[in-house]
Amino acid sequence: MTTIEIIRCLIISASVIIALALLYAEKKSKIVPAPTLPWVKIKVLSLFKEFLKADYSGKIAELGCGWGGITVSLAKQYPHSQIHGYEISYIPYLFTKIRCLRFGKRIKIYNKDIFEQNMNIYQGIFFYLSPKLILKLKPSLEKCTQGTIIVCNGFGIPDWTPVKTLETNIGLRIPIFCYKV
Repeated sequence: MTTIEIIRCLIISASVIIALALLYAEKKSKIVPAPTLPWVKIKVLSLFKEFLKADYSGKIAELGCGWGGITVSLAKQYPHSQIHGYEISYIPYLFTKIRCLRFGKRIKIYNKDIFEQNMNIYQGIFFYLSPKLILKLKPSLEKCTQGTIIVCNGFGIPDWTPVKTLETNIGLRIPIFCYKV
């Protein structure tokens, strides 16, 4: 075997391992770690900007941070805040952890189940989850402190009334909901 053939075998093997790890995580978490579309991200960040001042210095969480796009954008938008990302799928978790190293201790990425976390330490929360997972998360969200901003896209929180709803009009129409506890 030549060096090029060995490299090809290693790349193929690594690709298969990564694909299997993603499939396993998808089965375990019941959701695919999908990045938020750029035009959706702009609207999500505008909602945060409307309800949390630029000098906000508390904690903001992204639940199911996937590849870290929103997490990094929130860190840039709120330079005095601590951003926490939660991702149960191991490959995106590692990717995001590495991606966020440049922010030092301001961003913390956890490979933990979001349903076992205390949500009342956050004044801002973002997620892009399925209706089934939102329903499961709802009891934790109900314990958030008064004034907490919760932004989610795709699906709203059942029986909650958003303070503002936006919709993307590029490509797919995706609703973005903002709630204030």
